[in-house]
Amino acid sequence: MTLLEELGGEPALLLAVDGFYTRLLKDERLAAFFRGVDIEKLKLHQYNFLSMAFSVRFPQDFDVEKVIADKHSRLFSRGLDESHFDMVAAHFAATLRDLQVKPDLIDKAIAVLAPLRPIFQRGARIHQRIKAKKKKTIIRLALVAAAIAIVAIIIIIIAITVSRQES
Repeated sequence: MTLLEELGGEPALLLAVDGFYTRLLKDERLAAFFRGVDIEKLKLHQYNFLSMAFSVRFPQDFDVEKVIADKHSRLFSRGLDESHFDMVAAHFAATLRDLQVKPDLIDKAIAVLAPLRPIFQRGARIHQRIKAKKKKTIIRLALVAAAIAIVAIIIIIIAITVSRQES
């Protein structure tokens, strides 16, 4: 029997995903990540993902890490990291508890999802490095612009001085 079947099958997973997103959207620490997102579409994607994850039906050529990293890239640039993953996992566990799922099945479900946490660590670190590089580039450009402005001022002062001497 698959974990999905143990959890109550597709109808139970639909209820869980719906309750899960209700919880996520109420959490002020997470709600900002969902602004401007079609929640119904996201619920469908989440349902499909969890359905595969809990049924061990991922196709051989399905790169879970790449898909998750790509889908969350925009959010990593907005500060999403492993602490948010932990919050989301806690909400998922709480949702299952609310649905009267047995604790051992909740533990199994979280154990399926827990290996995804490093994706959020790496994604956050990559975007932190990108942000730091952009900041350094901006500082360098500002310094170059300041140097050019100083040279321009020196040229203007020299031109004024030469002009006064010739008069």
